[in-house]
Amino acid sequence: MIVKIPYFYVSKSEYYFMSLKRNHMREVWMLVLLLIVAIHGFGQKDYKVRRISIEGNKTLNDAEIKVNINTKAKSLTGKLKFWEKAPRFSSSAFEDDIQRLNRLYQRNGFLMPEIDYKLNQNDRAKSVRLVILVNEGESVSIDSISFQSLNDSVYQSLAVDKKKDLPAKVGDRFQDEKVKAYEVFLQKKYSDRGYPFSVVTNKVTLLPGNRKADLNFQIDPGAKCYFGPTWIKSDSLVPVSFIRNQLKFHEGELYSKELIEKTQQKLYDTELFQYVVIRTLLDSIKDGRVPISVRMQEKPRWLLTTGAGYGSEDRFRFSGQVTRRQFFGGARRLIFSGKTSYTLPLSLELSFIQPDFLSDNLDLIINPYFSKSNETSYRVERLGSGITFQYNFSKYTTTYLMYSFERDRFNFKSNVPLSYNKQDSLLYNKSGFTIGFTRNTTHDIFNPKSGIRLNSYLTLMGIGMNSKYHYVKLEMEFRQYFPLPNDWVLAGRIRGGGMNPIKGDDATPIEDRFMLGGALSLRGWGRNKISPVNENGDLVGGNSMIEANAELRFPVYDIFSGAFFVDAGNVWKESMIQRITDLRADMGVGIRVSTPIGPVRFDVASPIFYGKFNGLFIVSIGHAF
Repeated sequence: MIVKIPYFYVSKSEYYFMSLKRNHMREVWMLVLLLIVAIHGFGQKDYKVRRISIEGNKTLNDAEIKVNINTKAKSLTGKLKFWEKAPRFSSSAFEDDIQRLNRLYQRNGFLMPEIDYKLNQNDRAKSVRLVILVNEGESVSIDSISFQSLNDSVYQSLAVDKKKDLPAKVGDRFQDEKVKAYEVFLQKKYSDRGYPFSVVTNKVTLLPGNRKADLNFQIDPGAKCYFGPTWIKSDSLVPVSFIRNQLKFHEGELYSKELIEKTQQKLYDTELFQYVVIRTLLDSIKDGRVPISVRMQEKPRWLLTTGAGYGSEDRFRFSGQVTRRQFFGGARRLIFSGKTSYTLPLSLELSFIQPDFLSDNLDLIINPYFSKSNETSYRVERLGSGITFQYNFSKYTTTYLMYSFERDRFNFKSNVPLSYNKQDSLLYNKSGFTIGFTRNTTHDIFNPKSGIRLNSYLTLMGIGMNSKYHYVKLEMEFRQYFPLPNDWVLAGRIRGGGMNPIKGDDATPIEDRFMLGGALSLRGWGRNKISPVNENGDLVGGNSMIEANAELRFPVYDIFSGAFFVDAGNVWKESMIQRITDLRADMGVGIRVSTPIGPVRFDVASPIFYGKFNGLFIVSIGHAF
């Protein structure tokens, strides 16, 4: 039997009809439970919810289920607040929760879920432990997706979009939210092509016996429209002419919601405004032209931020930054920042940023700097500046070209540099160009759970300015994050690089060579401890490097999560040479505590294949990668 009904009734009327008999039986058993509770004097006012656990759920994780019920237990952080009372148990509220979970599973494509429970009562402690038992049953899958439209030009493009990452695809499990998301997707598709009044409805053909559903969307595009006048309202000192230059649309062009969104993002990217609101005044359309209203609130011209922290490598560290927005007008910014820690006793940097230099999406960045670094075997001071042209292809992809000049002062702590590591001049110039490329689709800067991140650069050093060293350096890093069931994440990284002296030079500068080990690298070794040494035993870095890391991250409880990880890699003296047989490896475990500034990380790692266990304890902020 084929039943054709509107989408909104698939998850309610149709599903409930098929499970009506089972639900009546559940009501009988729930009534029996309430009678037993009443007989034994199990008062709702006195008993607390000690714990809620879930068994049998495969598709929806514990967090998704618990957020959809009103019965709650104390979280781990809540238990620390011993003065606060635990949530009370209500049998009527719990009965509603069971029904709510049935509807939740039905909305997610399961026609006949069976939600049961166990209730463990502790009369002495006047508490209950609830165990929700889930039998999901079989799910309904999408068998076909079709469209009907009154406008052929936009309709034809939908066939092409079937190949892209759509809200729902044939073979997916049927979900209410996916169908609704497809409606929104189609409305936006037409709105981006001049039809802001498009209306999308759907018809679902459900084949209960085959566990299949056919989706058919009907699209009424409405009237075709164009951009009308744009009214800008701002209480800032930013010139209106500057704001108009950021607009991606102009009066008379075909209406497009996508261009409005790009304009809003462009204005946000100037970092001048606290908020930007762009409204389409559909009720003021005249002759098919849509007026646009742009409103914004300017950020403070001056901004001061400070920070302090502690890490097992940096020890105590402090930082500060002063930002001056609208420096000399427009979206120009001037940023002065400073840092200090054990490994970086002093770092000062001044950055001047000119967005949209010569063309859209091309930024000019000038940043003079001074720093002192304290490494295991040497100290180095750098005084220099960089001039960077950065082009933003999209919010995910960027490329840049930088010229840098710096004057370095280098000192070995042992004062006995020998062999190929010899640097016979302690004060010298370096001048060269770097070209780089980045792509980042991870979306979450503190705790990425999906996407990729690619960073690569090529440096040619030794161009004019009496540059002492001449070399080529290439480095690439690739990260990927794989989301797993129950909020687990598998994170992986591979990194490699090499550098080679040119123009007759026989060595590269030690401070630019590769070193591995530490909180952000191979965690079984101390910071930069994986390195070739000179004849005096100084760590002097190498000209080739490879590193690989894998980390399995999983939730533990509330703000606490854990990780198992394995790191491998090595550094070689020779240029552009990596030997897999020489790799060093470590493994370890860690705990992360979520905070507003990122996860606080506690790791214990030990080298493997190198004799007995030799654990190294690491405290840091943020994931290793």
